[in-house]
Amino acid sequence: MRSARSVLVPIALCLAAPLPGCTGPAAVTDADVSAFRRVAEDYQQLYMDGGENCEQIVRVLAEDIRMLENGEAWSHEQMEQYCPYLPHKEVLSSWADFDVVRSDVAYDFATTVYQVEENPPGRETVARVWEKIGGEWKIVRMTSVRGASPQPASDQPAGAADG
Repeated sequence: MRSARSVLVPIALCLAAPLPGCTGPAAVTDADVSAFRRVAEDYQQLYMDGGENCEQIVRVLAEDIRMLENGEAWSHEQMEQYCPYLPHKEVLSSWADFDVVRSDVAYDFATTVYQVEENPPGRETVARVWEKIGGEWKIVRMTSVRGASPQPASDQPAGAADG
């Protein structure tokens, strides 16, 4: 059985290919990588903290975002309406990876095992393609798969490669 990472990362990279920011070369600097890492990590934390962070969460989403969660399409407007209901998720374990493909295009990938109140632990795996729009990193494509955690929390999901 293929891991979620082996499926979602190629999808994210394919979705990045037709982006306008992907035309022409742009060198990636250490500063680009550091800045993107902060943005991606901050966004993941805001999302895990839930609906109390709606203003910051929605601000990072591109107006024309293409977002899928468990196969269901969501628009920017739908996310704005649902955002206040995002639960706070107590993170039990997480693993993330990212790459800055160009100075204005990047992707990140995260798997998180979390607890919401007294419910059984859940697992969420997300792949996001980011583009710099107006000088700010915005999520332009996002695919998320959520469900019950099939295994105890660990530092790295089963089948994930080092790196």
